[in-house]
Amino acid sequence: MSPGRSRRWRDAPRVSKPSGPNTGPALVVVGEEDTLTPPENARELAGALSGSELVTLPGAGHLPSIESPDAFAEAVRPRLSRLG
Repeated sequence: MSPGRSRRWRDAPRVSKPSGPNTGPALVVVGEEDTLTPPENARELAGALSGSELVTLPGAGHLPSIESPDAFAEAVRPRLSRLG
C-alpha cells in the first residue's frame, strides 16, 4: 500500500487461528444479532482458545457492552472476580 492511502478495516487480513499459545482464561462475548462479527465467528474463536468461555447476549449487536450494558456486566463481572 502506498503512503497516504489508508486501508479499510474491513479489508484488513484476519487471523484465523491464535498466533501463539493461550496462557490464560479467555471470555468471548458476542451479540446474538452481530452482523460484523457473527456468533459463528465467536464460536470458532472460542473453540480455538483453550479454556475459553463463550457468552452470547440476546438482542445485542456488534457493541454488546453499549447495547446491553447490564447483561454484558453480568457476563464479565464473575469472570473478572475469579482473576483476583
